[in-house]
Amino acid sequence: MAAEQRTPIRRQAGHGLVVAGTTALWYSLPDLVASRRRRAALKAALLLAQLGYAVGMAQAGADGDDIARADASETAPRGTSPQEDPEVRVLQDRVVLTLGAVVLAVALPTGALLDRAVIRVAERMAASGVRRPHVRIGMVLGTVAGAVAVLTDDVPGSGATSPRRVG
Repeated sequence: MAAEQRTPIRRQAGHGLVVAGTTALWYSLPDLVASRRRRAALKAALLLAQLGYAVGMAQAGADGDDIARADASETAPRGTSPQEDPEVRVLQDRVVLTLGAVVLAVALPTGALLDRAVIRVAERMAASGVRRPHVRIGMVLGTVAGAVAVLTDDVPGSGATSPRRVG
């Protein structure tokens, strides 16, 4: 079935499954692959796959935004949108770029610290005799991440909206 033919709920569920699966796999790898080199290669491949998925989803959202903009431009009088003013558009782009840089500057080290903390917990579990602690943690975190993705994310092109934006 082509992506355009999927219902919003199916896209939302598919998005949740992708997020859940990649998160579970990421944290389970130490128990599944003994070689550090192979794990690093698999994690790099997983990151590339996630990047490809994100680019595809962004493209689907951009296509939907273009259609919405075209519909709005047919009904709106010319010269009424601040987005038509090039100076306003440049300022908006700079603000978005700056905010994006700030978010990355905070999110990357925070994510790395949290990742290390999760690994330490799994190592302690392994030391206490728990079998496959990374897989257990991966399954829990994958389930949580998938549920959060389904409940809070807007999947581009799906028509699904976040519950926090309703009403």
